[in-house]
Amino acid sequence: MIFIYVWLTVLVACIIIEAITPNLVTIWFIPASFIAFLFAVFHAAPWLQVTAFISSGLILLITTKPFFERLLNSRPAAKTNIDAIIGKRALVIEDIDNVSEKGAVKIEGKVWSARNALSSEIIKVGEIVEIKEIQGVKLMCIKPE
Repeated sequence: MIFIYVWLTVLVACIIIEAITPNLVTIWFIPASFIAFLFAVFHAAPWLQVTAFISSGLILLITTKPFFERLLNSRPAAKTNIDAIIGKRALVIEDIDNVSEKGAVKIEGKVWSARNALSSEIIKVGEIVEIKEIQGVKLMCIKPE
């Protein structure tokens, strides 16, 4: 009779752990603890309850974990506003000069500090540049080909 409460406690603990963690941690042991609970309800031997819990939990883990990982990782991560501008083109509104560490571009209505990503060549106002990367708050730009 006491094992009924043990398996209910394990079941509730697994549900709580799964609810407070962002990753799949105990999801496979929720049905496993329910199966062990059913074994306890029907007065199966304690060793059989433990065996049912461990074996069903491991079977579920081995057979369904790859599916869940593919399901959760199949969606491409949405680009943030910063990542979204990499590869886009911007208008130079202040000469980009790596020597004097000055330069600015305007992209999507916002002004950013900018540097030449490839050389110390000055890029003049009015030219179009391509954003290659972001370093801190500066856009690293190149002249598109």
